[in-house]
Amino acid sequence: MLLLNLDRPDEWPDPLKVVLDEIRPIMRAWELDLPAKKATAFDPTITALGHALQPYCVRGWHCTRLTEDEATCVEAHGLEPLSAALIERRITVQEQRGALPAIVADALRAGHQGHAPNRASMIWFCFFPPREAGEGGLYRLFNYWGGEAIYGPHDPDGQAASLLRRLGVPCIVEADVPLAWLPNTFRVATSVARRDLIHHGEPVTEPVEVEHYSVRAIPGDLIRAVHRFPGPQFIALSGCDKWRASLS
Repeated sequence: MLLLNLDRPDEWPDPLKVVLDEIRPIMRAWELDLPAKKATAFDPTITALGHALQPYCVRGWHCTRLTEDEATCVEAHGLEPLSAALIERRITVQEQRGALPAIVADALRAGHQGHAPNRASMIWFCFFPPREAGEGGLYRLFNYWGGEAIYGPHDPDGQAASLLRRLGVPCIVEADVPLAWLPNTFRVATSVARRDLIHHGEPVTEPVEVEHYSVRAIPGDLIRAVHRFPGPQFIALSGCDKWRASLS
């Protein structure tokens, strides 16, 4: 599966360029709000581009907080989609290690959001350097172990949150994500079409940054690195050296 560098349209494969050449007039009219703009033309066009993207993968970054054992496991075996079973297994491991008292572990198991429809069976990635999300978009992901589905329901000043801030270290998991494993390619196709127009000199002002989630596990051979704080690559990718609040 070929890696598609979203930031380098000049390097995109020829089969993709052929499709973009064909659809460019329709996407130009749509993005620049020209008189030729038609919703009936846009839908099949963006669908066709989505099909053309299926053979490729893109570089993605998953921002989280992991223990060293978890980070090593991700490097070797990859990432699992979120599930209640995964969350409860992780909590139990930390309870058995003595990092979480039983009363807190019970509260975390009882209150997690592993079943939530906007979280379950997903692995979220940003397909742009995470630093572009800024401190507001990243700080809590790095500051609390376990992800939003674990720390989200709890009082940030409570005992559970305090313990979650002590577990593990901030990590950025870098992976090659197959576009065929996303639930749909609409977001990425829109980004690619806009990047193509910009590459051809069109004054597109809509954002090209895209986030999406894989519905399949990302195996270890697609994990490129787990960047741990305070390593230089973590600092460069997160931009945390310019934040008001400090990570630890």
